[in-house]
Amino acid sequence: MLLLASGLFALASMPAWAQTTVSNTVTLTPPAGVTNPGTACAAAGSSFNSATGACSASDTDTIVAPQLNFTKSHAGDFTVGTSGVYTLQVSNIGTAPTSGTITVTDTLPAGLSFVSGTGTGWTCSAVAQDVICTSTTAIAAAAAGNAITLTVGVAAAAAPSVTNSARASGGGDATCPASPAATEARCTPSDPTTVNTAANVAVVKSGPAAAVVGSSYSYTLTLSNSGQAATGSNVVVQDQLPAGVVATAVTGATCGTLPSAAGALLTCTISGPIAAAGTAVVTLTVTAPAAAGSITNYAATNPAGTGNPGTPPGAGCVSDATTSCSSAATTVNAPQLTLTKTASAASFTVGVSGSYTLSVQNTGTASTTVAATITDTIPTGLAIGALPLGCTAATQTVTCTIAAGLAANAIASFTIPVTPQSGVASSVTNTAAVSGGGDAGCPAASRCVASVTTAIPAPALTIDKTAGTPSGSVAGSTIGYTFLVTNTGNVTITGIA
Repeated sequence: MLLLASGLFALASMPAWAQTTVSNTVTLTPPAGVTNPGTACAAAGSSFNSATGACSASDTDTIVAPQLNFTKSHAGDFTVGTSGVYTLQVSNIGTAPTSGTITVTDTLPAGLSFVSGTGTGWTCSAVAQDVICTSTTAIAAAAAGNAITLTVGVAAAAAPSVTNSARASGGGDATCPASPAATEARCTPSDPTTVNTAANVAVVKSGPAAAVVGSSYSYTLTLSNSGQAATGSNVVVQDQLPAGVVATAVTGATCGTLPSAAGALLTCTISGPIAAAGTAVVTLTVTAPAAAGSITNYAATNPAGTGNPGTPPGAGCVSDATTSCSSAATTVNAPQLTLTKTASAASFTVGVSGSYTLSVQNTGTASTTVAATITDTIPTGLAIGALPLGCTAATQTVTCTIAAGLAANAIASFTIPVTPQSGVASSVTNTAAVSGGGDAGCPAASRCVASVTTAIPAPALTIDKTAGTPSGSVAGSTIGYTFLVTNTGNVTITGIA
Protein backbone atom coordinates (compact mmCIF):
# COMPACT_ATOMS: atom_id res chain seq x y z
CA MET A 1 0.00 0.00 0.00
CA LEU A 2 1.28 3.46 -0.88
CA LEU A 3 1.25 6.14 1.78
CA LEU A 4 0.56 9.75 0.62
CA ALA A 5 1.95 12.16 3.19
CA SER A 6 0.91 15.74 3.55
CA GLY A 7 3.52 18.51 3.21
CA LEU A 8 4.16 22.22 2.58
CA PHE A 9 4.69 23.58 -0.92
CA ALA A 10 6.14 27.00 -1.84
CA LEU A 11 3.45 29.14 -3.54
CA ALA A 12 5.40 32.38 -3.87
CA SER A 13 5.63 32.04 -7.60
CA MET A 14 1.91 31.70 -8.02
CA PRO A 15 -0.24 34.75 -8.87
CA ALA A 16 -2.17 34.73 -5.61
CA TRP A 17 -3.78 38.14 -6.31
CA ALA A 18 -5.36 36.77 -9.44
CA GLN A 19 -7.57 34.26 -7.62
CA THR A 20 -9.21 33.88 -4.23
CA THR A 21 -8.24 30.18 -3.78
CA VAL A 22 -5.47 27.84 -4.99
CA SER A 23 -5.63 24.01 -5.28
CA ASN A 24 -2.60 21.63 -5.24
CA THR A 25 -2.94 17.98 -6.34
CA VAL A 26 -0.25 15.22 -5.71
CA THR A 27 -0.31 11.78 -7.42
CA LEU A 28 1.90 8.76 -6.42
CA THR A 29 2.22 6.04 -9.06
CA PRO A 30 4.11 2.73 -8.48
CA PRO A 31 7.30 2.46 -10.57
CA ALA A 32 7.48 0.09 -13.53
CA GLY A 33 7.50 -3.54 -12.47
CA VAL A 34 5.97 -2.72 -9.13
CA THR A 35 2.36 -3.59 -8.36
CA ASN A 36 0.36 -1.88 -5.68
CA PRO A 37 -1.53 -4.67 -3.98
CA GLY A 38 -3.68 -2.29 -2.06
CA THR A 39 -7.21 -1.22 -2.87
CA ALA A 40 -7.19 2.21 -1.27
CA CYS A 41 -4.93 5.07 -0.30
CA ALA A 42 -4.17 5.68 3.28
CA ALA A 43 -4.29 9.50 3.26
CA ALA A 44 -7.60 11.06 4.13
CA GLY A 45 -9.30 12.59 1.15
CA SER A 46 -7.10 10.74 -1.32
CA SER A 47 -8.32 8.77 -4.33
CA PHE A 48 -7.19 5.33 -5.64
CA ASN A 49 -6.79 4.40 -9.31
CA SER A 50 -7.25 0.64 -9.46
CA ALA A 51 -5.95 0.42 -13.01
CA THR A 52 -2.59 1.95 -12.21
CA GLY A 53 -2.46 1.52 -8.49
CA ALA A 54 -1.82 5.28 -8.16
CA CYS A 55 -2.97 7.39 -5.22
CA SER A 56 -3.89 11.10 -5.59
CA ALA A 57 -4.64 13.79 -3.00
CA SER A 58 -5.67 17.51 -3.38
CA ASP A 59 -5.44 20.50 -1.05
CA THR A 60 -7.36 23.82 -1.61
CA ASP A 61 -6.20 26.97 0.19
CA THR A 62 -7.75 30.48 0.38
CA ILE A 63 -5.39 33.25 -0.71
CA VAL A 64 -5.78 36.61 1.17
CA ALA A 65 -4.37 39.83 -0.43
CA PRO A 66 -5.30 43.53 -0.71
CA GLN A 67 -6.69 44.82 -4.00
CA LEU A 68 -7.05 48.56 -4.66
CA ASN A 69 -9.99 50.11 -6.42
CA PHE A 70 -9.62 53.83 -7.27
CA THR A 71 -12.42 56.17 -8.35
CA LYS A 72 -12.42 59.86 -9.33
CA SER A 73 -15.53 62.05 -9.52
CA HIS A 74 -16.87 65.58 -9.37
CA ALA A 75 -20.26 67.24 -8.99
CA GLY A 76 -21.73 69.54 -11.65
CA ASP A 77 -19.86 71.51 -14.28
CA PHE A 78 -16.77 73.61 -13.63
CA THR A 79 -16.74 77.32 -14.46
CA VAL A 80 -13.82 79.39 -15.70
CA GLY A 81 -12.54 81.77 -13.06
CA THR A 82 -13.78 79.70 -10.13
CA SER A 83 -12.56 76.62 -8.26
CA GLY A 84 -13.56 73.06 -9.07
CA VAL A 85 -13.51 70.06 -6.73
CA TYR A 86 -12.66 66.43 -7.48
CA THR A 87 -13.23 63.58 -5.04
CA LEU A 88 -10.59 60.81 -5.15
CA GLN A 89 -11.57 57.59 -3.39
CA VAL A 90 -9.29 54.59 -2.80
CA SER A 91 -11.03 51.40 -1.64
CA ASN A 92 -9.76 47.91 -0.82
CA ILE A 93 -11.80 45.25 -2.60
CA GLY A 94 -9.30 42.54 -1.61
CA THR A 95 -9.34 40.01 1.22
CA ALA A 96 -6.54 41.44 3.36
CA PRO A 97 -5.81 44.94 4.71
CA THR A 98 -3.52 47.20 2.72
CA SER A 99 0.02 47.62 3.89
CA GLY A 100 2.73 50.19 3.38
CA THR A 101 2.20 53.44 1.48
CA ILE A 102 -0.61 54.09 -0.96
CA THR A 103 0.26 56.73 -3.57
CA VAL A 104 -2.26 58.65 -5.68
CA THR A 105 -0.88 60.61 -8.64
CA ASP A 106 -3.17 63.03 -10.48
CA THR A 107 -1.77 64.80 -13.54
CA LEU A 108 -3.96 67.85 -14.05
CA PRO A 109 -4.83 68.74 -17.66
CA ALA A 110 -4.01 72.14 -19.12
CA GLY A 111 -6.30 74.82 -17.74
CA LEU A 112 -6.52 73.30 -14.26
CA SER A 113 -4.15 74.24 -11.45
CA PHE A 114 -3.59 72.83 -7.96
CA VAL A 115 -5.21 74.74 -5.12
CA SER A 116 -5.32 72.21 -2.30
CA GLY A 117 -5.60 68.52 -1.52
CA THR A 118 -6.99 67.34 1.79
CA GLY A 119 -8.14 64.09 3.34
CA THR A 120 -7.75 62.37 6.70
CA GLY A 121 -4.47 60.48 6.70
CA TRP A 122 -3.42 61.89 3.33
CA THR A 123 -0.56 64.28 2.54
CA CYS A 124 -0.80 66.10 -0.79
CA SER A 125 1.59 68.30 -2.72
CA ALA A 126 2.04 69.38 -6.32
CA VAL A 127 4.91 69.79 -8.74
CA ALA A 128 3.82 71.58 -11.89
CA GLN A 129 0.71 69.68 -13.06
CA ASP A 130 1.37 66.54 -11.01
CA VAL A 131 -0.52 66.26 -7.72
CA ILE A 132 0.82 63.50 -5.46
CA CYS A 133 -1.01 62.30 -2.33
CA THR A 134 0.30 59.60 -0.01
CA SER A 135 -1.15 57.71 2.95
CA THR A 136 0.16 54.96 5.24
CA THR A 137 -3.23 54.40 6.83
CA ALA A 138 -4.24 50.77 6.31
CA ILE A 139 -7.55 50.14 4.58
CA ALA A 140 -9.36 47.06 5.82
CA ALA A 141 -10.47 44.37 3.39
CA ALA A 142 -13.72 45.25 1.60
CA ALA A 143 -13.61 48.79 2.99
CA ALA A 144 -13.26 52.31 1.61
CA GLY A 145 -10.37 54.53 2.59
CA ASN A 146 -10.63 58.19 3.49
CA ALA A 147 -11.50 60.34 0.49
CA ILE A 148 -9.21 63.02 -0.93
CA THR A 149 -10.78 66.38 -1.74
CA LEU A 150 -8.78 67.92 -4.56
CA THR A 151 -9.56 71.59 -5.25
CA VAL A 152 -8.35 73.04 -8.55
CA GLY A 153 -8.39 76.46 -10.17
CA VAL A 154 -10.17 76.64 -13.52
CA ALA A 155 -8.68 78.82 -16.27
CA ALA A 156 -10.02 79.69 -19.72
CA ALA A 157 -7.79 77.04 -21.35
CA ALA A 158 -9.90 74.33 -19.70
CA ALA A 159 -13.05 75.23 -21.63
CA PRO A 160 -15.11 73.60 -23.03
CA SER A 161 -14.03 70.34 -21.35
CA VAL A 162 -11.11 68.42 -19.85
CA THR A 163 -10.48 64.82 -18.92
CA ASN A 164 -8.66 64.37 -15.63
CA SER A 165 -6.87 61.05 -15.18
CA ALA A 166 -5.19 59.71 -12.04
CA ARG A 167 -3.64 56.48 -10.79
CA ALA A 168 -3.25 54.69 -7.48
CA SER A 169 -0.43 52.33 -6.51
CA GLY A 170 1.10 50.60 -3.51
CA GLY A 171 -0.69 49.40 -0.43
CA GLY A 172 0.54 45.86 -1.03
CA ASP A 173 -1.32 45.52 -4.34
CA ALA A 174 1.24 44.71 -7.01
CA THR A 175 -1.41 44.89 -9.72
CA CYS A 176 -1.66 48.69 -9.38
CA PRO A 177 1.81 49.75 -10.54
CA ALA A 178 3.10 53.28 -10.12
CA SER A 179 4.13 53.55 -13.77
CA PRO A 180 2.26 56.21 -15.80
CA ALA A 181 1.84 53.52 -18.44
CA ALA A 182 -0.27 51.39 -16.12
CA THR A 183 -3.64 50.62 -17.63
CA GLU A 184 -5.38 48.52 -14.98
CA ALA A 185 -8.87 50.12 -15.12
CA ARG A 186 -9.57 49.93 -11.41
CA CYS A 187 -6.29 51.70 -10.68
CA THR A 188 -6.35 54.43 -13.39
CA PRO A 189 -9.73 56.17 -13.56
CA SER A 190 -10.52 59.16 -15.79
CA ASP A 191 -13.12 61.85 -15.15
CA PRO A 192 -14.42 63.86 -18.16
CA THR A 193 -15.40 67.33 -16.96
CA THR A 194 -17.48 69.98 -18.70
CA VAL A 195 -16.02 73.45 -18.22
CA ASN A 196 -18.29 76.41 -18.77
CA THR A 197 -17.10 79.89 -19.56
CA ALA A 198 -17.70 82.40 -16.77
CA ALA A 199 -20.53 84.89 -16.71
CA ASN A 200 -19.96 87.65 -19.25
CA VAL A 201 -22.36 90.55 -18.78
CA ALA A 202 -22.72 93.46 -21.19
CA VAL A 203 -24.99 96.49 -20.83
CA VAL A 204 -26.81 98.24 -23.67
CA LYS A 205 -28.50 101.55 -22.90
CA SER A 206 -31.26 103.07 -25.00
CA GLY A 207 -33.45 106.12 -24.74
CA PRO A 208 -35.53 108.49 -26.86
CA ALA A 209 -33.83 110.43 -29.62
CA ALA A 210 -35.62 113.57 -28.43
CA ALA A 211 -37.38 114.84 -25.32
CA VAL A 212 -38.96 118.11 -24.21
CA VAL A 213 -37.57 120.20 -21.38
CA GLY A 214 -39.14 119.30 -18.06
CA SER A 215 -40.92 116.26 -19.47
CA SER A 216 -40.80 112.71 -18.14
CA TYR A 217 -39.23 109.97 -20.25
CA SER A 218 -37.42 106.64 -19.76
CA TYR A 219 -34.08 104.99 -20.40
CA THR A 220 -33.80 101.20 -20.80
CA LEU A 221 -30.73 99.31 -19.61
CA THR A 222 -30.52 95.75 -20.97
CA LEU A 223 -27.93 93.48 -19.34
CA SER A 224 -27.15 90.28 -21.26
CA ASN A 225 -25.09 87.34 -19.99
CA SER A 226 -23.32 85.66 -22.91
CA GLY A 227 -21.38 83.31 -20.60
CA GLN A 228 -22.18 79.68 -19.82
CA ALA A 229 -22.56 80.32 -16.10
CA ALA A 230 -25.05 82.40 -14.16
CA THR A 231 -23.98 85.60 -12.46
CA GLY A 232 -23.97 86.14 -8.73
CA SER A 233 -27.12 87.10 -6.88
CA ASN A 234 -26.51 90.86 -7.02
CA VAL A 235 -25.52 92.45 -10.32
CA VAL A 236 -24.50 96.11 -10.20
CA VAL A 237 -25.08 98.58 -13.02
CA GLN A 238 -24.13 102.23 -12.63
CA ASP A 239 -25.87 105.08 -14.45
CA GLN A 240 -24.49 108.58 -14.82
CA LEU A 241 -27.38 111.01 -15.30
CA PRO A 242 -26.77 114.05 -17.52
CA ALA A 243 -26.61 117.47 -15.90
CA GLY A 244 -30.06 118.66 -14.88
CA VAL A 245 -31.67 115.22 -15.28
CA VAL A 246 -33.45 113.76 -12.22
CA ALA A 247 -34.28 110.05 -11.82
CA THR A 248 -37.81 109.65 -10.45
CA ALA A 249 -38.55 105.90 -10.65
CA VAL A 250 -37.00 102.55 -11.57
CA THR A 251 -38.16 99.01 -12.32
CA GLY A 252 -36.01 95.88 -12.44
CA ALA A 253 -33.48 97.14 -9.89
CA THR A 254 -33.02 99.25 -6.80
CA CYS A 255 -31.13 102.51 -7.27
CA GLY A 256 -31.18 104.13 -3.84
CA THR A 257 -33.43 106.99 -2.81
CA LEU A 258 -35.55 108.49 -5.59
CA PRO A 259 -36.09 111.16 -6.79
CA SER A 260 -32.34 111.50 -7.14
CA ALA A 261 -30.25 114.63 -7.21
CA ALA A 262 -29.93 116.22 -10.63
CA GLY A 263 -27.01 114.73 -12.57
CA ALA A 264 -26.41 112.02 -9.95
CA LEU A 265 -24.35 108.84 -10.37
CA LEU A 266 -26.77 106.01 -9.61
CA THR A 267 -25.58 102.62 -8.37
CA CYS A 268 -28.36 100.15 -9.13
CA THR A 269 -28.55 96.54 -7.96
CA ILE A 270 -30.36 93.76 -9.82
CA SER A 271 -31.35 91.00 -7.42
CA GLY A 272 -30.23 88.38 -9.95
CA PRO A 273 -28.75 86.05 -10.76
CA ILE A 274 -28.78 86.50 -14.53
CA ALA A 275 -28.82 83.02 -16.04
CA ALA A 276 -26.43 81.88 -18.75
CA ALA A 277 -27.65 83.38 -22.04
CA GLY A 278 -30.20 85.34 -19.98
CA THR A 279 -31.04 89.03 -19.78
CA ALA A 280 -32.23 91.53 -17.20
CA VAL A 281 -33.96 94.80 -18.07
CA VAL A 282 -33.90 97.95 -15.96
CA THR A 283 -36.21 100.85 -16.84
CA LEU A 284 -35.21 104.22 -15.42
CA THR A 285 -37.74 107.06 -15.51
CA VAL A 286 -36.29 110.57 -15.49
CA THR A 287 -37.27 114.21 -15.81
CA ALA A 288 -35.61 116.15 -18.62
CA PRO A 289 -33.53 119.23 -17.77
CA ALA A 290 -34.97 122.73 -17.98
CA ALA A 291 -32.57 123.81 -20.71
CA ALA A 292 -32.58 122.69 -24.32
CA GLY A 293 -29.58 120.99 -25.90
CA SER A 294 -27.98 117.60 -26.46
CA ILE A 295 -27.43 115.31 -23.46
CA THR A 296 -25.82 111.86 -23.08
CA ASN A 297 -26.64 109.29 -20.44
CA TYR A 298 -23.90 106.77 -19.61
CA ALA A 299 -24.10 103.30 -18.04
CA ALA A 300 -21.53 100.65 -17.05
CA THR A 301 -21.43 97.21 -15.43
CA ASN A 302 -18.83 94.59 -14.50
CA PRO A 303 -18.74 91.72 -17.04
CA ALA A 304 -18.06 89.27 -14.22
CA GLY A 305 -21.58 89.97 -12.96
CA THR A 306 -20.41 90.97 -9.51
CA GLY A 307 -19.16 94.21 -7.98
CA ASN A 308 -18.90 97.68 -9.46
CA PRO A 309 -17.53 98.23 -12.96
CA GLY A 310 -13.79 98.78 -13.14
CA THR A 311 -14.36 102.22 -14.66
CA PRO A 312 -17.39 104.36 -13.75
CA PRO A 313 -19.74 105.37 -16.57
CA GLY A 314 -18.90 108.53 -18.43
CA ALA A 315 -17.41 109.93 -21.61
CA GLY A 316 -14.08 108.25 -20.80
CA CYS A 317 -15.51 104.79 -20.16
CA VAL A 318 -13.94 102.05 -22.31
CA SER A 319 -15.19 98.46 -22.37
CA ASP A 320 -12.58 95.95 -21.17
CA ALA A 321 -12.25 92.89 -18.92
CA THR A 322 -13.68 94.75 -15.93
CA THR A 323 -16.09 97.18 -17.57
CA SER A 324 -18.90 97.11 -20.10
CA CYS A 325 -19.93 100.63 -21.20
CA SER A 326 -22.92 101.99 -23.08
CA SER A 327 -24.54 105.38 -23.68
CA ALA A 328 -27.61 107.00 -25.17
CA ALA A 329 -27.79 110.51 -26.62
CA THR A 330 -30.97 112.59 -26.48
CA THR A 331 -31.76 115.98 -27.95
CA VAL A 332 -33.72 118.04 -25.46
CA ASN A 333 -36.13 120.32 -27.30
CA ALA A 334 -37.78 123.39 -25.80
CA PRO A 335 -40.39 125.96 -26.74
CA GLN A 336 -39.06 129.49 -27.18
CA LEU A 337 -41.44 132.44 -27.16
CA THR A 338 -40.86 135.63 -29.14
CA LEU A 339 -43.26 138.57 -28.69
CA THR A 340 -43.87 141.33 -31.21
CA LYS A 341 -46.19 144.34 -30.78
CA THR A 342 -47.47 146.69 -33.48
CA ALA A 343 -49.86 149.66 -33.63
CA SER A 344 -52.59 150.00 -36.25
CA ALA A 345 -51.11 153.36 -37.35
CA ALA A 346 -47.98 155.37 -36.80
CA SER A 347 -50.11 157.86 -34.84
CA PHE A 348 -53.45 157.83 -33.12
CA THR A 349 -56.05 160.60 -33.12
CA VAL A 350 -57.98 161.67 -30.08
CA GLY A 351 -61.42 160.23 -30.24
CA VAL A 352 -60.62 157.94 -33.12
CA SER A 353 -60.30 154.16 -32.53
CA GLY A 354 -56.97 152.46 -33.08
CA SER A 355 -55.48 149.14 -31.97
CA TYR A 356 -52.43 147.26 -30.86
CA THR A 357 -51.65 143.74 -32.14
CA LEU A 358 -49.77 141.32 -29.88
CA SER A 359 -48.17 138.32 -31.64
CA VAL A 360 -46.38 135.45 -29.93
CA GLN A 361 -44.39 133.03 -32.10
CA ASN A 362 -42.93 129.76 -30.83
CA THR A 363 -39.43 130.00 -32.28
CA GLY A 364 -38.27 126.90 -30.35
CA THR A 365 -38.07 123.22 -31.28
CA ALA A 366 -41.00 121.88 -29.25
CA SER A 367 -44.60 122.78 -28.62
CA THR A 368 -45.36 124.80 -25.53
CA THR A 369 -45.91 122.58 -22.53
CA VAL A 370 -48.04 124.90 -20.42
CA ALA A 371 -50.14 128.00 -21.07
CA ALA A 372 -48.36 131.22 -22.02
CA THR A 373 -49.55 134.60 -20.72
CA ILE A 374 -49.20 138.04 -22.32
CA THR A 375 -49.42 141.00 -19.96
CA ASP A 376 -49.98 144.40 -21.62
CA THR A 377 -50.30 147.61 -19.64
CA ILE A 378 -52.22 150.09 -21.81
CA PRO A 379 -51.02 153.69 -21.38
CA THR A 380 -53.20 156.12 -19.45
CA GLY A 381 -55.48 158.11 -21.72
CA LEU A 382 -56.28 155.22 -24.01
CA ALA A 383 -59.68 153.67 -23.49
CA ILE A 384 -59.75 149.89 -23.97
CA GLY A 385 -62.38 148.52 -26.34
CA ALA A 386 -63.99 145.11 -26.63
CA LEU A 387 -61.31 142.50 -26.10
CA PRO A 388 -60.84 139.36 -28.22
CA LEU A 389 -61.45 135.85 -26.90
CA GLY A 390 -58.71 134.84 -24.47
CA CYS A 391 -58.08 138.36 -23.15
CA THR A 392 -59.31 140.13 -20.04
CA ALA A 393 -58.68 143.57 -18.58
CA ALA A 394 -58.25 144.89 -15.06
CA THR A 395 -58.13 148.70 -15.19
CA GLN A 396 -55.40 149.40 -17.78
CA THR A 397 -53.79 145.90 -17.63
CA VAL A 398 -54.78 143.46 -20.36
CA THR A 399 -53.99 139.76 -19.93
CA CYS A 400 -54.18 137.30 -22.83
CA THR A 401 -53.72 133.54 -22.46
CA ILE A 402 -52.36 131.11 -25.06
CA ALA A 403 -53.22 127.48 -24.32
CA ALA A 404 -50.46 124.86 -24.09
CA GLY A 405 -49.55 123.14 -27.31
CA LEU A 406 -48.52 126.08 -29.46
CA ALA A 407 -46.46 124.22 -32.06
CA ALA A 408 -42.94 125.13 -33.06
CA ASN A 409 -43.01 128.10 -35.49
CA ALA A 410 -46.72 128.68 -34.86
CA ILE A 411 -48.04 132.18 -34.03
CA ALA A 412 -50.85 133.32 -31.74
CA SER A 413 -52.10 136.93 -32.15
CA PHE A 414 -54.46 139.24 -30.25
CA THR A 415 -55.74 142.67 -31.35
CA ILE A 416 -56.44 145.12 -28.52
CA PRO A 417 -58.70 148.04 -29.55
CA VAL A 418 -57.98 151.46 -27.95
CA THR A 419 -59.33 155.01 -28.33
CA PRO A 420 -57.26 158.08 -27.31
CA GLN A 421 -59.11 160.32 -24.92
CA SER A 422 -58.94 164.07 -24.43
CA GLY A 423 -55.94 164.98 -22.39
CA VAL A 424 -53.88 161.98 -23.51
CA ALA A 425 -50.17 162.58 -23.88
CA SER A 426 -48.94 163.50 -27.31
CA SER A 427 -46.90 160.30 -27.43
CA VAL A 428 -47.48 157.02 -25.63
CA THR A 429 -45.31 153.92 -25.31
CA ASN A 430 -47.03 150.60 -24.84
CA THR A 431 -44.97 147.67 -23.46
CA ALA A 432 -46.07 144.04 -23.18
CA ALA A 433 -44.37 140.87 -21.96
CA VAL A 434 -44.99 137.12 -22.39
CA SER A 435 -44.23 134.38 -19.87
CA GLY A 436 -44.87 130.65 -19.33
CA GLY A 437 -45.35 128.18 -22.14
CA GLY A 438 -42.52 126.07 -20.79
CA ASP A 439 -39.97 128.69 -21.82
CA ALA A 440 -37.71 129.20 -18.83
CA GLY A 441 -36.20 132.27 -20.47
CA CYS A 442 -39.38 134.36 -20.36
CA PRO A 443 -40.16 137.02 -19.32
CA ALA A 444 -36.54 137.99 -18.60
CA ALA A 445 -35.19 137.54 -22.14
CA SER A 446 -35.42 140.51 -24.48
CA ARG A 447 -37.36 138.41 -27.02
CA CYS A 448 -40.14 138.11 -24.44
CA VAL A 449 -40.76 141.88 -24.21
CA ALA A 450 -42.01 144.22 -26.94
CA SER A 451 -42.82 147.97 -27.04
CA VAL A 452 -44.31 150.39 -29.53
CA THR A 453 -44.42 154.19 -29.32
CA THR A 454 -47.31 156.04 -30.95
CA ALA A 455 -47.85 159.78 -31.44
CA ILE A 456 -51.31 161.19 -30.69
CA PRO A 457 -51.85 164.56 -32.46
CA ALA A 458 -53.98 167.10 -30.52
CA PRO A 459 -54.61 170.90 -31.09
CA ALA A 460 -53.80 173.26 -28.22
CA LEU A 461 -54.30 177.10 -28.50
CA THR A 462 -53.28 179.85 -26.13
CA ILE A 463 -54.28 183.53 -26.54
CA ASP A 464 -52.66 186.60 -25.06
CA LYS A 465 -54.34 190.07 -25.15
CA THR A 466 -52.47 193.33 -24.65
CA ALA A 467 -53.77 196.96 -24.72
CA GLY A 468 -52.17 199.73 -26.76
CA THR A 469 -51.65 203.44 -25.85
CA PRO A 470 -54.92 205.49 -25.60
CA SER A 471 -55.38 208.29 -28.24
CA GLY A 472 -56.32 210.83 -25.60
CA SER A 473 -57.53 211.30 -22.13
CA VAL A 474 -61.00 212.59 -22.82
CA ALA A 475 -64.16 210.79 -23.63
CA GLY A 476 -64.18 209.44 -27.13
CA SER A 477 -60.49 208.70 -27.19
CA THR A 478 -59.57 205.25 -28.65
CA ILE A 479 -57.41 202.36 -27.35
CA GLY A 480 -55.98 199.59 -29.61
CA TYR A 481 -55.81 195.89 -28.38
CA THR A 482 -53.52 193.13 -29.70
CA PHE A 483 -54.41 189.40 -29.58
CA LEU A 484 -51.64 186.71 -29.82
CA VAL A 485 -52.86 183.19 -30.58
CA THR A 486 -50.26 180.43 -30.12
CA ASN A 487 -50.55 176.79 -31.26
CA THR A 488 -49.06 174.80 -28.40
CA GLY A 489 -50.35 171.47 -29.77
CA ASN A 490 -48.65 168.90 -31.99
CA VAL A 491 -50.62 169.47 -35.18
CA THR A 492 -51.05 172.45 -37.50
CA ILE A 493 -54.35 174.30 -37.04
CA THR A 494 -56.11 176.05 -39.91
CA GLY A 495 -59.33 178.00 -40.25
CA ILE A 496 -59.03 179.87 -36.95
CA ALA A 497 -61.66 182.66 -36.72
